[in-house]
Amino acid sequence: MDKILASAPGRVFLAGEAAFEYGAKALSLPVEAAGKRNSVTFSFQETPGKIVAYSGQTIASLMPNGRVKGDGGLRQYLGAAKAGLVAAGIDLETMDTSFSMSLEPALPESLGLSASLCSAIFSGVFSYYAEKEGARDAFSKAYSTAGADSIMDADVCLMASDSALVLTRSFLLDGTVKLASKKARAAMPDGTTLLYAEPAGTKDLREEMSRKISAFSKAACVSGNRAKTALQMTSGERANASEAFSSITTRLAKELAAESPSAEKTAIYLECEQELLSASGAVPASCAAAVTAAKKAGALAAKSSGFFGGVIAFCYENGADAVADGLAASSFSVCGPLGISKKGADCAPA
Repeated sequence: MDKILASAPGRVFLAGEAAFEYGAKALSLPVEAAGKRNSVTFSFQETPGKIVAYSGQTIASLMPNGRVKGDGGLRQYLGAAKAGLVAAGIDLETMDTSFSMSLEPALPESLGLSASLCSAIFSGVFSYYAEKEGARDAFSKAYSTAGADSIMDADVCLMASDSALVLTRSFLLDGTVKLASKKARAAMPDGTTLLYAEPAGTKDLREEMSRKISAFSKAACVSGNRAKTALQMTSGERANASEAFSSITTRLAKELAAESPSAEKTAIYLECEQELLSASGAVPASCAAAVTAAKKAGALAAKSSGFFGGVIAFCYENGADAVADGLAASSFSVCGPLGISKKGADCAPA
């Protein structure tokens, strides 16, 4: 029996995420939680059979005929295994091996878990049946949405990289969207760290937040009071929605790339984005309360993060426990400390 351990980092947008859809620059960091990455352990057997996925107490199987049996929450991960097989030129119905996958998430769904685990699974499968060197390019081709899902495209790009990225969406005259990425040398200021926290029972607030950012840019709504999509906006409306966020991202990325990043300047830029988000009305009340609690507990800065009502707290390492307690007192679940990962999706013999 052959065993492979595949892993991938989670993802934190430190700046620009809220307006990334409209063309704002976004700083995306590959992160680990207390040194742990999302991981998948594969066990391969040289006998025909099904593909089995485990996660905690849940289990699901991908049969040779392509049908999935078991827990529906694992369907996307079995789909990643199938995509890896297809990219490696392996026919599910006729392959002469079978394998199981044990999924071990280290970070929450809101920190890019789906893309992270899918990239790890794809990397493990493709590397076993084809070659490790081509796994990242094959994953990018298989999972790119060509602009249909801005966050998924950004996550796919990050998983195929070994560094932080500054990402930008460009809107072309033919109506298509192009994603540009630039590697960023990012390091946290000495003695500092990040914490992520989110409320229990999180829900996707992406549409609501997009509507707030769209209204803030003075873009007229479409029928049914729905916010304009990025493609429905004029170039001027997109500029109004994105320029201020891009400016913060540019300055923050430059600071974190410095020889000795300043904790004070980093905090200022994070606070600037929080003020911008608050001014647009895109910060849920529970999130605003948690931000206040984190700062009272000693955080240098705290800001709304993501589309699930989460919070990123920037603090000194020796004060992280107090900040985590402050967030927990606001009924937020805390993940961290978060460190910047040095590599994207990868795999090796277990």
